[in-house]
Amino acid sequence: MIGAEEEAEEEEEKDDEEGDEEEEEKPHTGPVFSGMTFCLSGTLSMGRKEMEALIKKNGGKTAASVTKSVTHLLTTENEFENETSKVTKAKELGLPLVGENFIHESITAKKPLPADQFSLDEEVREAFEEKRGKKRKRGEDDDDEDGDGDDEEGEEVEGNESMDRPTKRIKLSWERAPTGRYSGTVTEHLYGFNVVPQDVLSIIFSFLEPRSLFGVMCACKTFHGAVDTEEFWLHYYNAIIVSPKLAEIKPSEELLKNEPAVPFEANRYGREENNFAKRLLATSIVKNARKHVMTLERFKIFADLRSKAVAASSTKFTVPALTTKSLTREAYYRILLSGDQLRQVKASTASNDGEFSGDIFKSLSKAASKKDAEKFVVGAWTGVEDASEESAAPVVKWIVDNKDKLQHIKSLYLCDIPPDYTEISWINLCDISGIFQSLPNLLSYTGKGSIDLAIQPFASNKLMRISLIKGGLPASVIKSIFDCDLPSLVHLELYLGTNNYGGDYKPETFEKFLSPTEHGIFPSLHRLGLMNMDKCDALYGMIVKSAIAKRVLTIDLSLGTLDKRGAEELFQLKNFPLLEDLELNYNYLSGEMMERLVDELDCCVSLLDPQGNAHENQNNQWDDRYCSISE
Repeated sequence: MIGAEEEAEEEEEKDDEEGDEEEEEKPHTGPVFSGMTFCLSGTLSMGRKEMEALIKKNGGKTAASVTKSVTHLLTTENEFENETSKVTKAKELGLPLVGENFIHESITAKKPLPADQFSLDEEVREAFEEKRGKKRKRGEDDDDEDGDGDDEEGEEVEGNESMDRPTKRIKLSWERAPTGRYSGTVTEHLYGFNVVPQDVLSIIFSFLEPRSLFGVMCACKTFHGAVDTEEFWLHYYNAIIVSPKLAEIKPSEELLKNEPAVPFEANRYGREENNFAKRLLATSIVKNARKHVMTLERFKIFADLRSKAVAASSTKFTVPALTTKSLTREAYYRILLSGDQLRQVKASTASNDGEFSGDIFKSLSKAASKKDAEKFVVGAWTGVEDASEESAAPVVKWIVDNKDKLQHIKSLYLCDIPPDYTEISWINLCDISGIFQSLPNLLSYTGKGSIDLAIQPFASNKLMRISLIKGGLPASVIKSIFDCDLPSLVHLELYLGTNNYGGDYKPETFEKFLSPTEHGIFPSLHRLGLMNMDKCDALYGMIVKSAIAKRVLTIDLSLGTLDKRGAEELFQLKNFPLLEDLELNYNYLSGEMMERLVDELDCCVSLLDPQGNAHENQNNQWDDRYCSISE
């Protein structure tokens, strides 16, 4: 029986050798993708039109759907895992399901590479790797003619002894990286890397943009090993995340040395003579820049507080332990999602010149068809005269009903309506819970408006950013947000607003969220924004005593009615080891209080657009403070 098995293995190896010889005997001629037809599915790294043009430029054809004439389905891991209709059809026809690296690598090699090497099916890739491993083993046995187990590649190269040589040579390993993903996109043809020392690779990779670096990590075990250290990721975090942040406001020597001797009292409308507030910010950055640097000691504190929050959390999801690598990834995505770096598409009935025309549902359908856009923005959905009267319910219903068309969306901005059309507090909303249930891949949500706004507690292990911009945020909505199961949330902005426009919150609304006891709410939170707060001074004392404030990097209390009484509570933040930024822009603080905050706190304090002192009336009540966004 054993003999029969050995005979079968020998026969299989013989067939493999004959197959290899046939491949070698038929060198590729003509365009790279000659005779191939690709159907594209999912969100690729470039736009669909660009990818189709690239394929056609290199001799291939494209098809809109999977038919018998199609030779390859070009898709993504997400599409493959979710078994979309195109994937199912391609499997039925026995077509290769390849990632886009197949396109780029084949073009680089100037010939079509084996489709199985780039298959999204792990079993197919493993079979290919096993077959290639056998072929390599046969090649090594042929090269090792003297039988001593050494080959020429492993011998030390003789040369000028005065040359500095790395003591350790790097030989690329083309097994799949620990991430479970294989890609040769960047390196397979760059054979020169096999003599680059590990520390030099680390330096080279430290200059990559984060998304590129995360891709390179999946190329091979060698590249993964070059960056898989705490030292690399701490250096990378400080170089890529921290340095640009501090460079946003680069203080000049002239700005620092011209600080006035007498504190400047900003007037009622925040006109800053002598740039007093900007000088304070520059001084604070220079004095406390070291606080932004992520050292191993600070990271261990951060990771410890995160683990305690996870332990106290009632999340149904598995929350991975915080590592220096995941810290960088969280920070990068937070910056990516909060800026304009995602390709966006907007659906609206309003044109750039203020004219209202067309059907919002046609605009939504057109926007949803652009699969290369990751940020989906919904603007005005009706005429200017009806902007404050018609509810957003039909728009929300359309999003829920057409969820299959929107699974590629990473960021959603609902009600991006300029104030020329309607005030924020006049925007009519509805229960938007269905959005989060229908878009499980959503990473960021931003929404304006508060009339009839309702949210039921929901769960998502992917949502990283929430920003609710309101003139008045109802207490019921605030409590629902705090009851959500969001273990990946790193960025929270709640514009609380005034009671005149629905902001009926009180200190007890935040009792559990701002408790001194850790309840594990949002265990991954980096940025806590309780902004646009209207005369709720007791909240400042609750914030500085809370467990959640001790584990965040940024606290934003801007745009509110903070005065000297609430500011006194904030001096307790000097004992917070992780706090990097305290944002108090557009509040009611005197110049003297602003200077005290900068001098005594060891975090960066931002005090731009100060509104000056609030004025007492005869009853000693501070009644002339107004939050920035109300109507």
